[in-house]
Amino acid sequence: MPIVVERIAIAGENPVPSPVATYQRSPAGQSLWLASGHIADFQSCVPTNTLDARALLGNRPGATNVEGEGFIAVEVCNDVDTHMDVVVCSADGSVHTTVQMFQTEDDVVWFSARDAKRIVDASGEVSYIFAAILSSAIRHEPLNAWTICVDSKGALKARVKLSSHLEWLADAPRLRTEAVHWKTGDGTRPSGLVEKYIAPRENSKLIFKGGCYQIICHTFGTGASSSPGYLVISPNYRGSRGRGHEFAHAANLGGPLAAWGATKSKTRFKVAILGAGTTNWESQVMAALEQSTPWDHDAPEGSERKTSPVHSVAGVTTAILIIHGDKDDRVPVGQAIGFWRGLKRRAELVVSPREAHE
Repeated sequence: MPIVVERIAIAGENPVPSPVATYQRSPAGQSLWLASGHIADFQSCVPTNTLDARALLGNRPGATNVEGEGFIAVEVCNDVDTHMDVVVCSADGSVHTTVQMFQTEDDVVWFSARDAKRIVDASGEVSYIFAAILSSAIRHEPLNAWTICVDSKGALKARVKLSSHLEWLADAPRLRTEAVHWKTGDGTRPSGLVEKYIAPRENSKLIFKGGCYQIICHTFGTGASSSPGYLVISPNYRGSRGRGHEFAHAANLGGPLAAWGATKSKTRFKVAILGAGTTNWESQVMAALEQSTPWDHDAPEGSERKTSPVHSVAGVTTAILIIHGDKDDRVPVGQAIGFWRGLKRRAELVVSPREAHE
């Protein structure tokens, strides 16, 4: 059954709903009703839609809007950086970008903690105000509220720090953080974050992010798991946003990559921690919702078996901690139990009651 979006008048007696749009599934992002009459629907995590833009705010109809126009502030992701664009939707159907309000520079906007406004003063001058929670691991700046104001051409008018939270962290041991890029065998240049204390490197930690289309960027505190003498590497593998649809079209691979790295390398890692990860792709596609199945594409025969960590447990000496929720509807808990049974005494299994995938 499709999802139907309707508008209903709040004045008058017995208002009749008027259909606006229908969807085969619920939109993943915000649906904004603009002054121009447009319905702007941003779907940020659906594989068949664009992944590089998300709606922030559409200005409501009012005295500050140009008649017949609607304004949206959009976050556009480009690798580990983002910028905020003002997009104008006109009544004649045209859509165009006018102003760039903000560009990250060694910092990052904290998830959805952002908002934007279009302001017209008494003289008719237009400006845009962008407010967000920003942080920077590179500059050792914790999360705080900032506001940025630009004029109608995007020139900076003011940048003001509104809060001073976590000041005590200024005395915490300082991490050296930098974004890195490397070249893969097929010519792709993924990115990642490298963090270390200013001390000789003795050991390394490899941290795989989870979550479809998420990305590791310059957020302060990302290397909280680090300690003196350790190098922390957080790669943005295929499945991350900021590189377009083809690069991002991948499954949630944080857990599977941890299991795959431990079983393929056998002895390279001392410890691996696997959280809610798929270890047997053959059984996964039978028991949970997946984007593709072995029988509806032309994958080489046995490809699911070749990439399933459960088939490579022989000879593993890495100590592995497996954590899973018994109410996980995305990756069934049997994935953890089967992997643990295959590893036998080389692994510990912790099943959390009533816990889902998140």
